[in-house]
Amino acid sequence: MTYAAEPYAQFVDDLLTGLTGGVVRESFVFVPEDAPFLLAPRGPVLRSTLQVFGQADGTYQSFRLDRDFTLTAENAIQWKARADGTPAADAVWPDVGTPFFVNYDTAGTSPLLSDRNPGSVTRLLAESLAREYAVLSRQLAGVYRAGFLATAGGRDLDQLVALLGLTRRSRTFATGTVVFARATPAAADVFIPAGTLLSTAEPPAAVFATVEDRTLHRGSLSVEAPVRATVAAAAGVVPARAITVIHRPIFGIESAANPEPTTLGSGDESDAELRGRATRALEAGGRATVGALVAALTTLPGVREKDIRLAEDPLKRPGVVTLSLAAPACG
Repeated sequence: MTYAAEPYAQFVDDLLTGLTGGVVRESFVFVPEDAPFLLAPRGPVLRSTLQVFGQADGTYQSFRLDRDFTLTAENAIQWKARADGTPAADAVWPDVGTPFFVNYDTAGTSPLLSDRNPGSVTRLLAESLAREYAVLSRQLAGVYRAGFLATAGGRDLDQLVALLGLTRRSRTFATGTVVFARATPAAADVFIPAGTLLSTAEPPAAVFATVEDRTLHRGSLSVEAPVRATVAAAAGVVPARAITVIHRPIFGIESAANPEPTTLGSGDESDAELRGRATRALEAGGRATVGALVAALTTLPGVREKDIRLAEDPLKRPGVVTLSLAAPACG
């Protein structure tokens, strides 16, 4: 389940409806198989006051009567659908498995408070409390986003990747660029993923990693990729054409070299770069993914990534991975 912040206006409506005798947040979980979603009103429902809201595509959504849903004679919320059970044209449905809420007034009620007009004591009280609810709702949404690698940022992301033993690489890590090249035009696109490791040929070896995905396009001879040292301080500062060793050979790439010396002081690692590095660490360390299998096999002497072929069919053989390995000849 996801959490989405709700706007200030929704909390005002909730409080005004509740203070003046209406029904507030009658809740349902949207599972189409559980239809009909029957209301439990104290009297006839006033259609003009009906409000339905929840989540759609992971964000707050106020659903519209007669576009997204209808109210049946049995006081059921009926989501508009085609004959095959999919949403009707222009209709928006809640995300499956998420709650949706219904506010409404009923005929025949005589609440003690009834003035909803701007400036009234009832409205001022509702607006004052709604502001605090809205602030808290946004804070909770921030806490929710901070708990996931795909949405956390800044200090929250630093704390999250610390669980993997990673820290943000600062400006003390040298940066530069490396040109991946071949002697003849590429016959097809060659993908070079972020995290590709390279090092200097002369000892002591300085190790670098690409920080962005790059593609050597068909018909091209070279492509340039930014790199960052994996160790801090001056150990990552190397002269031009010193970074020439690709740790895992890439089929279609014949050489690599940095055209300029690497330097310090380019800036801290961005959220996107740190997030990508954490994702690759999870793939290699999870021990249950294709990426983890490739990472483990390439630690064997003489085994290169291009020597490995993994195939899986989750429909015919769920949970089974077929491995083909072009192993080096043994003496």
